[in-house]
Amino acid sequence: MPKVSVMIPVYNGENFIKESIMSVLAQTYTDYEIIVINDGSTDKSEKILTPYIKKGIIRYFYQDNQGFANAKNRAIRESEGEYIAWLDYDDVWLPNRLSKTVNIMDKDKNTVVVGSYCGYIDENGKKLPLVYPYREKGVINFYLFPRNKIMTGSALIRKSVLLENDLWFEQQFFPADDYHMWLKLSFHGKMIIIPEILYHYRIHGNNSSIEPGVGINKQTIRKHWQAAKEILGVSDYSHLHCNFWKRKILSYSDWINLQKDAQKLYNLYKKLSFFSLIDKIKISLYYDAFLWSIYLKNKDIFKKNSSILEVISSLNNPALYFSFRLTKLFIKKMENFLYANC
Repeated sequence: MPKVSVMIPVYNGENFIKESIMSVLAQTYTDYEIIVINDGSTDKSEKILTPYIKKGIIRYFYQDNQGFANAKNRAIRESEGEYIAWLDYDDVWLPNRLSKTVNIMDKDKNTVVVGSYCGYIDENGKKLPLVYPYREKGVINFYLFPRNKIMTGSALIRKSVLLENDLWFEQQFFPADDYHMWLKLSFHGKMIIIPEILYHYRIHGNNSSIEPGVGINKQTIRKHWQAAKEILGVSDYSHLHCNFWKRKILSYSDWINLQKDAQKLYNLYKKLSFFSLIDKIKISLYYDAFLWSIYLKNKDIFKKNSSILEVISSLNNPALYFSFRLTKLFIKKMENFLYANC
């Protein structure tokens, strides 16, 4: 049986599916199977796939159009591997994508997801000057609020955790069904990001979640917040739309809710036994830095409602409160540190 099941859901992917499959075949790690789920394509996708089917290079399944979340679930059910790796039909892997992620997964049974940084290419395969995510690396479970930090095409998942906990992708959250899954998995083991580009996401004008020149579209952001509300129990911030991705809030009540939610998530993740002491320290620092960044970018909202001392005293780290009282110089340095890490 193969160690890794590589799953490629495709819908009308005639322009890119061959290049995606070729990027899998070029992997330095070879203990894998390729499963292609054709989700009701009406173009020439099946014709392009036929040579790979006949040669036994891929395991091919056709189904009436049900959406990519359901196609992923079909792939899980058909898979034989210990690990699952996804590749969208329009994206490509770098040759060491599997070897790097499998190596990390093999080292620790508490690790449930391994992802990496991601580069961007255009429809012609030309590299774009973007990298995602920008700073996160190592264990990133608690970084998943307020936005997704794992690109599906970079992720390697421990299949047993999905099956044992009855975790499936849900079409109602598409195109944020992956984020919904990461939130569920974040309570079952470590999620690790390798700070290296192992995967290229293609921007071609028909992406489900990204609009050229705009970034993540509003529908995807709304779905992200719906997922966060269901899994994490946080407030619904979908009314903030794209502004929130720039760390902008609309009212003082939004700030109060963010404080409550950050504290809730701090308490939730702090209880998880698979985190090391270092990771638990990072949890506190992350949510402190997140709230501090909100304050720095929304000072106009706080002028009549809250003093800087009240903001600092609301954070998880009491050192900030006392350092502010001792010296403004120290807090200025702390501001720069937190701002750079949020």
